[in-house]
Amino acid sequence: MAKIVKFTGLKKKKKYPELIRQVVYYDSIGNRTLVFYTNNMSLTAEEVSELYKNRWSVELFFKWLKQHLHIRGLLAVQDTWTTRPKPLDEVSKRLGQYNTVLLKFVNGGG
Repeated sequence: MAKIVKFTGLKKKKKYPELIRQVVYYDSIGNRTLVFYTNNMSLTAEEVSELYKNRWSVELFFKWLKQHLHIRGLLAVQDTWTTRPKPLDEVSKRLGQYNTVLLKFVNGGG
């Protein structure tokens, strides 16, 4: 189910004064009702919920990266871009180190 709404709270109204679409989706597997807000008026409720589900998977992956590979920031801003390792280089380096340790452990060497 979806409907067009406008935020009425002072903070939310100030941050987003335009009309926005509220999508309510019932997740039968988790037995819960989820509410999403989007400015995309053409997607179905199922498509919006699938996009949020995929986004959540990406968020969990980045959380895992930060916790297990001890990567503090994945985005370089300002002029430090040239002095710091590029984000993807840092991630691939850390994943390689993680896999090396994991393989040693699996093969009985750790």
